Amino acid sequence: EVGNYEPTDVVGQWHLLAKDKSDCRKAQEAASSREECRLFRRFGYQEAEGPREACRHLRRLCHQWLKPERHTKEQILELVILEQFLAILPTKMQSWVRDCSPQTCTQAVILAEDFLLRQREDEGRVGEQQVSPLIGLLRKTKKPLDEETRGTD
Repeated sequence: EVGNYEPTDVVGQWHLLAKDKSDCRKAQEAASSREECRLFRRFGYQEAEGPREACRHLRRLCHQWLKPERHTKEQILELVILEQFLAILPTKMQSWVRDCSPQTCTQAVILAEDFLLRQREDEGRVGEQQVSPLIGLLRKTKKPLDEETRGTD
């Protein structure tokens, strides 16, 4: 989008600045949410002084992660399902999808499917690279192989 406005176009510059700030804020929120979820998931009973304190601490960590004062029930469900979905993905896929910071399950699914598609394409390219020297040689001769073999008889 940088090339879509003239340098003197102040409105365009403010639009890009606002978009950059928005993207930056979303990335920071996603990173913060991941960290808060990690703290919640990794909290151990031994870190507290008894069951009451453990439950109180878990409640506080859960509130920090899910922010019920800011999110609806549906949004909270989406966050919980998103986190669990990310947790069950294969390691490489999980890392790639998390790096893209999906905000919804739909986004995470699309990213996971894209990961699989890219992986298949990469595997296809490896196969093509192994075969391509032979195909390249055949294309250079511009004759079917049986014509070449007949000519050498």
